[in-house]
Amino acid sequence: MQPFIAFFLALFSTIIFINLLLKVAKRYNLYDRPGGRKMHRKPVPRLGGVAMAAGASLPTFIWIDLNTTFKSVLLGIGALALMGLVDDLVTVRWHKKLLVQAAAALLVVVYGGVQINSLGFWAGNEILIPQYIAIPLTFLFILGVTNAINLSDGLDGLAAGLCIFIFGILTVLAHLLGLVNYMVPLAAILGSIWGFLRFNTHPATIFMGDAGSYFLGFSAAVFGVMCTQSAHTAVSPAILLLVLGVPIIDTVYVIAERILSGSPLFLPDRRHIHFRLMQIGLSHKEAVMTIYAMQAGFTLSAFYMIFYPASTITAVFLTAGVIIAVGLKLVEKKGITFQRKWVLENYLKSFLGRYSDTMLINGPVYICMVVLSGYFTIVPVTTSYQFDLKGMGILIIPAAFLICFFNPGKWCSLIFRMGIYIVAITVTMATLETAHGPYTYYGMPLWYIVMLSILAACSVLFMKFSKKKNFQLTPLDLLIFLVALAFSVTPSDIMPYTSLSLPALSSIVILSYSIETALEQANPRRNALLLATVAGSLIIGIRSALSLL
Repeated sequence: MQPFIAFFLALFSTIIFINLLLKVAKRYNLYDRPGGRKMHRKPVPRLGGVAMAAGASLPTFIWIDLNTTFKSVLLGIGALALMGLVDDLVTVRWHKKLLVQAAAALLVVVYGGVQINSLGFWAGNEILIPQYIAIPLTFLFILGVTNAINLSDGLDGLAAGLCIFIFGILTVLAHLLGLVNYMVPLAAILGSIWGFLRFNTHPATIFMGDAGSYFLGFSAAVFGVMCTQSAHTAVSPAILLLVLGVPIIDTVYVIAERILSGSPLFLPDRRHIHFRLMQIGLSHKEAVMTIYAMQAGFTLSAFYMIFYPASTITAVFLTAGVIIAVGLKLVEKKGITFQRKWVLENYLKSFLGRYSDTMLINGPVYICMVVLSGYFTIVPVTTSYQFDLKGMGILIIPAAFLICFFNPGKWCSLIFRMGIYIVAITVTMATLETAHGPYTYYGMPLWYIVMLSILAACSVLFMKFSKKKNFQLTPLDLLIFLVALAFSVTPSDIMPYTSLSLPALSSIVILSYSIETALEQANPRRNALLLATVAGSLIIGIRSALSLL
């Protein structure tokens, strides 16, 4: 349980540190001003990296035996975070930053003993390399990855989102290889990233800055080497090419173009993938989500090719890199741009006329409210689900709702939502676990599939036509969905805590959006969904109590 505790400790610690640093930034006016290549339009503090490094280090100090390797890693992280912080506050020349990076890398390689001693299997033979080659190779790898993650930090949530995939697959590697000591710091880093993303999704309220990107890049490189170079491992070090897919391709692509065009190697420009995607018409959020999808593809490939020979992994990586690079080049050369034209939108509005708002906005909201209310009250009565002692705990919901009705406060809205979601998940699990018979498809009864289809259609219509800024798909939504999807398709023998099925995941995603759609109703109508939640929770609680008699 230590990795799970480390994850949540780092997550909440990072959130607390960020809130404190936001106050410090406001008091001392420590903001990153807009201008030049910067995409933000208002001043934003660049102190998030310090919070992440501190949040991730806390569980490591608590649970990990600080041997020579971990001491060198923590010292390297501390030096890079401190140098990055100075650069975030007062600009530091690139050669000085490179000097500190080199010192941190040498510390880990020479003092910590983190070295690439094997290149994996090529043509059936393992290629082992002598130490006089291993030291400079590992040194250059750590420097390269550290700067690759730094270069990917160009849009809100981009670098942090990429690192969710990177450290997620590294945690899987550590679990598969039995590297228990590595799982705590890796889980802590994941927790700190999730805590930071709460504030960094577009539009960001805080940036990670160089302190954060150097911390994440350095950690990814070091733990990548440590996981793939452990004793008696069959994992090829070439798997790191897929693990670090997008950052490596982006960096190589940019450097190659700078060399071919005669541009300075260390001069910032707009050649990176995220800038190119925006130049062809994608919005800030769309560019980030597109790159998330790319990295998700690399991560999925890495997952299924963990024990493949290095030659096969390298071939897959190079093929993907060429496709991305050539594809972007062709799109730019032909002047192709992304057009946001939806013919159906104009047709529906014209056909419905003055009833368009009623049919396309208010109607979907009302349908979601009615369907969900019926779902919450009918299923607990008709299902043969075996409710138990845990089901009695749901009786807290009616009590909490009753208190909020008579003593409304700022927390009541959150309590209402939590209650609705708890009942929705409970009822959904009861439906899926008891689904059987001739009209069951993919583990779901036919009536349930029809209901989800109606809710999905209504939610899409509302999101498309309501134009509400607070009710749109965000990169963080996509990231959460991709991570949850990864958990749902991961075999239980690899990750023993992944019991969420794909139908359950799809159901929860659709229900989440339909619940938010239904909650857009005015208060008198919204009470219908709240009353249905109370009724459903009472039925579940009573049935659970009766089952124990």
